[in-house]
Amino acid sequence: MGNWTKKRLYNKDFDPKSHYGSDKGIYKIMVGKNIPYPKKSGKTIYLGKSGNLGKRLDDHINNRTRKPGLQAYLRSNTRVYFSIKRVNKHQRRQAMETDELQKHQKIYGMIPICNLRKEKTRR
Repeated sequence: MGNWTKKRLYNKDFDPKSHYGSDKGIYKIMVGKNIPYPKKSGKTIYLGKSGNLGKRLDDHINNRTRKPGLQAYLRSNTRVYFSIKRVNKHQRRQAMETDELQKHQKIYGMIPICNLRKEKTRR
């Protein structure tokens, strides 16, 4: 698997479509402050996959996703960073994302805080 790119600070001038293009891969969203996870503190708040990284990150930035926790971080005064891993023709995004989520859980004691889903209530 490839390496994570250098983290890129999110600001009003950042255009993920031009910066990352339509490449396929996985991405992580980090913050400048530590998040208190069960085993140790960390900075990653979200891990995801996409067939078009630039568009997907643009969707997150412009509030076109159903991730209210992530949107709260993006709208806050917290420094937010992006990093990606591109896939080659032999890699699968789903397997890469699952691998990174498992690594995060092993190191920090849980998956990134904004990857958590609300439990659906039954009627």
